[in-house]
Amino acid sequence: DESGHHLYEDGDVLINVYDQSGVQTPFRAHKLLLASRSDFFKNMFKSGSEWSENLQGVEIRDEDPERFRLFLDWIYEKDGRHFDASNLDQIMIICDRYLCDGIRQTCRDLARFLPATKELLRIAFEHDLGQQQRARLAVWAVQQEDITRSDVYGHLADYIKSNAELCHPV
Repeated sequence: DESGHHLYEDGDVLINVYDQSGVQTPFRAHKLLLASRSDFFKNMFKSGSEWSENLQGVEIRDEDPERFRLFLDWIYEKDGRHFDASNLDQIMIICDRYLCDGIRQTCRDLARFLPATKELLRIAFEHDLGQQQRARLAVWAVQQEDITRSDVYGHLADYIKSNAELCHPV
């Protein structure tokens, strides 16, 4: 919120996030909310798992603390206010890593309103933003004169590449 206080700061579980260099950033969150938004945490906290019902702490390694903070902001506020083209890639990595199908669907729905760019095209094919989004971006890609020389060209399906090459010979 505006005061810098996050809704999850009084959570019932401590999550120690370690970046790739081993630096620890602690977060608190609520098990129930984590489990309701993420199959990763749902499986971790469910009864009978190797994790105890009285689990007080979780360690997550090789994670960007800012990306994890973005994840927590999403699950607590769930209205897409943290969504924009600049963090879509990070959000989709979160969805893949923590098995967040609900957030992925929200991203798919919101991405329809983003302007087509090469970066959005890359994200659509790397992270599965859905068939309609890929089709919309494929039509846009074929119209771009420099698409065959861009980094994203390798991510395109063969039929899109052939249409792009017909319009803009390599």
